[in-house]
Amino acid sequence: METIIDFSRKAVLLLLLSASFNFLSAQNSRKEKDSIKAQMTKSQVEAKSFVFQAQSASPMRGGRRNLTPGYTLLISNDTLVSDLPYFGRAYSAGYGTDGGIKFISTKFESTVKNRKKEGWEINVKPTDISNIEVLIITVHESGSASLQVKTRDRQPISFDGYIEEPKSRK
Repeated sequence: METIIDFSRKAVLLLLLSASFNFLSAQNSRKEKDSIKAQMTKSQVEAKSFVFQAQSASPMRGGRRNLTPGYTLLISNDTLVSDLPYFGRAYSAGYGTDGGIKFISTKFESTVKNRKKEGWEINVKPTDISNIEVLIITVHESGSASLQVKTRDRQPISFDGYIEEPKSRK
């Protein structure tokens, strides 16, 4: 009888050790993935080469709006391409038929600042687009990001999303 109990205890102990090992292995794997993601994000931010994918918009008035995929802001060394929607009050007309924040800039200034809490703040000022004052992009190590767009003739708007590596141009 004692041998059956000892065997049962050993089996339970072995099962617990195995489960603990699997749990710790999964934790280490998650930490490794997070570390790799943080390194990739850091290199994209420092190179100032990434695509911001907007997932939601928060106009100054009104609630948050979820967006369909495809609204982006591309930042590369020599080009800034915005294809974002706009919801809010415009102080002047002349934005085309869709009213979005759509432009291509080849002359812009950008600065990257490390934030105290995991991440970076990137300020981008296009000098060849007269109505855009500044784009402020906050990027976290996880790749999640937010974007504030401040213009001269519209209310500010914010977007939440993530950054990813730009697709290679062919």
